[in-house]
Amino acid sequence: MSGTDLRLLAARPFPWLAEVAMPGGIAVSSRVRLARNLADTSFPNRASARDLDRVTAQVCAAVKAGSSPLREVSPIRLADLSPVERLVLLERRLISADLDAKPAGRAVLFTADESASLMLNEEDHLRLQVLLPGLRVTEALDQARQIDLDLLARLAPAYRDDLGFLTCCPTNLGTALRASVMLHVPGLVLTGRITEASRALTRLGFAVRGAFGEGEETVAHFIQVSNQSTLGETEEGIVADLEHYVRTMVWAEENARKFLVRQQRDLLYDHLGRAYAIVRFAHYLTTKEALDCISALRLGVELGLFSTLTHDTIQTLCRELQPGHLQMALGAQPDSGDRDRLRATRARASVL
Repeated sequence: MSGTDLRLLAARPFPWLAEVAMPGGIAVSSRVRLARNLADTSFPNRASARDLDRVTAQVCAAVKAGSSPLREVSPIRLADLSPVERLVLLERRLISADLDAKPAGRAVLFTADESASLMLNEEDHLRLQVLLPGLRVTEALDQARQIDLDLLARLAPAYRDDLGFLTCCPTNLGTALRASVMLHVPGLVLTGRITEASRALTRLGFAVRGAFGEGEETVAHFIQVSNQSTLGETEEGIVADLEHYVRTMVWAEENARKFLVRQQRDLLYDHLGRAYAIVRFAHYLTTKEALDCISALRLGVELGLFSTLTHDTIQTLCRELQPGHLQMALGAQPDSGDRDRLRATRARASVL
């Protein structure tokens, strides 16, 4: 993919933020990730540069010979991209922070609609991901399975009958499946119920993290809920449990929002009004400030409290105010001060 192609990609809305699949907007997106390694090949953390290249060639040949949607695209070598181009892929959730930080010997393939992607030589040789808008974990698993079966028909995976799929991290042994749902829960945060809800999920065996994955703090009232156990579990069981408890979280967030509207209207209006004022009038805006404001404006749109803002406005803000997308659109790498000023300029234009 050329720099021109990446600029076109950066100009498109995030597919996983599609409004149509998210009644209420609470369950933002669903992701299924399968980790696989090749038999008799050193894992990426122990592999030589030649080993990594061999894995890339072998997997890409298997993809091209198969029938999955990925066969229509060419691999992108991360080392060939600029830091800004890699950041765009990271912000679009097509690569991980690890892949961005260590681009040498790493590659990614993704479909035109960005729903399916395959990272090569990240923590494991293959990290297959399907990412869909809304609460659609079962559908994401079905799509991931089809691609996985197509690949494994031409590759020999590292697998043991007693341990399942072998992975670099022992916590991924077994199914090597990580399923997650991104949730927007400002109601639970504003009513002070988020800590209790998160602890309940943790006690049930789920991980609750910031929306952008491991190592990220919670930003803008978005959280990511994922399974922790993979060994001794079935894929169907993992997904069924996740969807069940995520629906419980959605119900809790809906009730929290109703409580705000009925009994804490001043708190709600103050939260929304401050965010709108910052976006409308600020002349410097950091990434975190922008995301916090987007969260509040999204809540207002979902509750029907803004007459001039729409889901399209939120989509535009989510994309254009991200650091990589901002720099890609400008064709430059301004310093942090200039970037904050330009972000504020774009934010003001979006809500006029």
